Amino acid sequence: MKAKRVIALIEVTRPHSALAAALATVAGAHLAQPTPSVVWFQAAAVTWLLAAAGNSFNDSLDGAVDRINRPGRPIPSGRLSAGTARMLAHLCALFALLLAIPLGALSVLGTATGILLLYGYSLWLRNVPFVGNAVVALLSGMAVVYGGIIGNQVSVVWGGAGLIFLFMFTREILKTVPDEVGDRLAGLRTVATVFGGPVAMSVCWWGVLLMGTWPALLWLVHPAFSTGVVVAGVVYYAGVGYGLWQIRQNPGRELSQRLIVTSKIWGMVMLVVVLAR
Repeated sequence: MKAKRVIALIEVTRPHSALAAALATVAGAHLAQPTPSVVWFQAAAVTWLLAAAGNSFNDSLDGAVDRINRPGRPIPSGRLSAGTARMLAHLCALFALLLAIPLGALSVLGTATGILLLYGYSLWLRNVPFVGNAVVALLSGMAVVYGGIIGNQVSVVWGGAGLIFLFMFTREILKTVPDEVGDRLAGLRTVATVFGGPVAMSVCWWGVLLMGTWPALLWLVHPAFSTGVVVAGVVYYAGVGYGLWQIRQNPGRELSQRLIVTSKIWGMVMLVVVLAR
């Protein structure tokens, strides 16, 4: 029984999502200062805890809608109570703040801002179409900027942070499509419930198109030729091309679910490619 409870506690933090946030911070630090440092991983732990806090808090409020959209999650499946998930979120947020203190005042300020945005999203902002999606995307981009701050060279990570923002903004809108039925029953206002699934998918198509344009513009400003750049470019544009092609096929629930999974894998692969450069 205890083992099942521990598994449920880990699951409610969505560790894969938190890991992606932590890797984004490490990638930002790596771009700013290629020499590894213990401080990188301390900052990554702060980001992981922040993401875990946001995920746990969000799930603690989503029991009703998750019974429709994601019945296997810890709370709707009865493996964990909403109160326990909320307490876990508060603890993760507290530990993130404590771990940020040795990294300086800017780290503490950024961590506190992240907590406010995460909680604000779950409580209010997710019910404002596009704004809630932008908040999640902003937090994801902030993870890269945080890495740049840790690496003492923020100027080199703004392009990557913008790219992460576009990716997450598009993906968050994409996620409203398969959740439309449950979100509508729960009275949530999302891009799909307010404007409809086809409109949401159309926005996603334009988002992916912008994702294809952004790094090309950055490269024109600062041209670079290396094996790492070529590999990153091939992997990146393969994903962008696939996304554009798939969205144009048959925009709907099944396709959006497949794209959500493939975009997650692609995003993780891109982070690994950047770290390997």
